Amino acid sequence: MSNRDTPSHGNQVALFERQAVRRTWHNNEWWFAIVDVVEALTDSVKPAGYIKDLRKRDSSLAQGWGQIASPLRIETSGGVQLVNCANTEGMLRIVQSIPSPKAEPFKRWLAKVGYERIQEIESGKPFGELSENERRLMLRNELSVHNKHLAAAAQQAGVATPIDYAVFQDHGYKGLYGGKGAKDIQQHKGLKKNQKILDHMGSTELAANLFRATQTEEKLKRDQIRGKQAANKTHFEVGSKVRQTIAEIGGTMPESLPTPEKSIKQVERELQRIENKESDQE
Repeated sequence: MSNRDTPSHGNQVALFERQAVRRTWHNNEWWFAIVDVVEALTDSVKPAGYIKDLRKRDSSLAQGWGQIASPLRIETSGGVQLVNCANTEGMLRIVQSIPSPKAEPFKRWLAKVGYERIQEIESGKPFGELSENERRLMLRNELSVHNKHLAAAAQQAGVATPIDYAVFQDHGYKGLYGGKGAKDIQQHKGLKKNQKILDHMGSTELAANLFRATQTEEKLKRDQIRGKQAANKTHFEVGSKVRQTIAEIGGTMPESLPTPEKSIKQVERELQRIENKESDQE
């Protein structure tokens, strides 16, 4: 999957308590129309005015608005227009300032939508129609790309050496796996030292790790985190937040998920053989 918006995703509508929330795929994640969220939470007849008043009441929100809100192309009754949108992290910040009984249910809904962020691949084939092995391979490839982005963001924050980065990664794993680091996970899966733990995860576990990686990268950049300790803390906190999200939607903790019998490399070879066979038959 590329870093650009893809036609197969386009604009979509998600429902929160039967209320439509428009969203668009941008920078490999869902961004939500802020005005729709405010309307859903407040039942305001003039949500744009509510947002204006909200920014007046919350000075810190107003100061960071430029980092939270981005004008993106969204379908409207008048055609495609630029509408202020925010990603999962930004929406959670906005919701903090809205006194609404719907706030907590919305946070859980938003976390679930964010966690299940990958819906399709560039071919247009829905994610739900892929086989487990196809899902694993797609997510593993996606994670490889984002781990490079994460490494660059960590280096910018001050994670300079390979040892520093290993420690940084361990903090993310410990947050997501309830205190288990990379070596603990490797032992838990019964892997050898030269076997990569990411190559021995099912699609659900890979998706959780992908969400951890993308959200950590974004937070490092957005909050301009500086220093190894601060970067490590950030990675741990994001991992813990993903773990909390899994608990809130009633999911299985990653350390309790089964380890696939075949590695990603084995799966890749098998899928390639199938593709070659189908190609020969055409």
